[in-house]
Amino acid sequence: MDKTITLRNPVTGKERTGYYGFSRDALYTGGLIWLRRGDFWAFLTFVCTWLPLIWIYFFVPRQGLIDTIFNGAETVLGIPSIGIVYGFIIIYMIAFHIVASATCNKKHTIFILNRGFELDPNAPNLEEARKALGL
Repeated sequence: MDKTITLRNPVTGKERTGYYGFSRDALYTGGLIWLRRGDFWAFLTFVCTWLPLIWIYFFVPRQGLIDTIFNGAETVLGIPSIGIVYGFIIIYMIAFHIVASATCNKKHTIFILNRGFELDPNAPNLEEARKALGL
């Protein structure tokens, strides 16, 4: 579970939940957690990492891809050429998900704070949240 802090709008009194720190939830769900939290743009950030894999799998002819990258070689060091391409794409997706998971909570909470909300002064983890959010 991600670390949370209560955010309160001083004018309306409405409360929202802010998140800070590394987002294990986003990493484990591939970004789907952001749909539940109501941040479509954060979800779309994660979905964009899936696009290269989907594009290559469904729209690029296998033989054409192998010819383009590996000059027609079926295997490279005993590994199927297409497996190397998919391997690089999956490594890219994992790396991007780790980086996005490290930053998405802060971006989401700062977005809410810019909309007029403030950190709850009575929160027990106020100083930790301030430090993590860079406030």
